[in-house]
Amino acid sequence: MLPLVPRAPTQGDRLPDALEGRQVIFKSGPQPIPKVNNLPDGWVEDIHPEGQLLYSKVVSSCGLNIRVHTDLPLRSTENHPVILVAFGRLSQLLESSEELHNAQLKDSEVEACILVSDDFPDEFGYYLVNHRDQTTFWLQEVGMHKTRSPAA
Repeated sequence: MLPLVPRAPTQGDRLPDALEGRQVIFKSGPQPIPKVNNLPDGWVEDIHPEGQLLYSKVVSSCGLNIRVHTDLPLRSTENHPVILVAFGRLSQLLESSEELHNAQLKDSEVEACILVSDDFPDEFGYYLVNHRDQTTFWLQEVGMHKTRSPAA
C-alpha cells in the first residue's frame, strides 16, 4: 500500500518536523501539534478532519451563538489584525440581519466561515451554513456571478 497525498497543501497545513535535502519526510503515526498561546482573544485552534489547522470563535448575535471558522494561519501574529477586521465586519452583518434572527434557528444549527485571500488580505469572503436544512447562505442578496471560490 502506498502513502498518498489526498490533495494539494493549503495555507493551514502543518509542515513536517523533518526535512532531508529537498525531500519532506513524514514520520509514521499521528504527530501531536504543540499548542500555542498567541492567538487573538477568543480564538481557539482546532484540527480539521483532513489534518489542516482551523481556527474558530463564537459570536453571539441577538441570542444566537454562531461558531465562526477560518483557515487563516492565526499562529502568525501578522494575521491577527486581518482576522479582527474580518470578524468585526461579519459580526456587524450578523447583528443587522433580521432574516437570520427571525428564522428560529438554534445555536448549533448555524456556522460561518471567513475566507481571506492570500493575494488580497483586505478582501474577505464569508458564507454561512444551516446544518438543519443542509444549505449554504449569505446575509444579503447575492447573484452567483458575484460569488468566487477562495482559490479563484
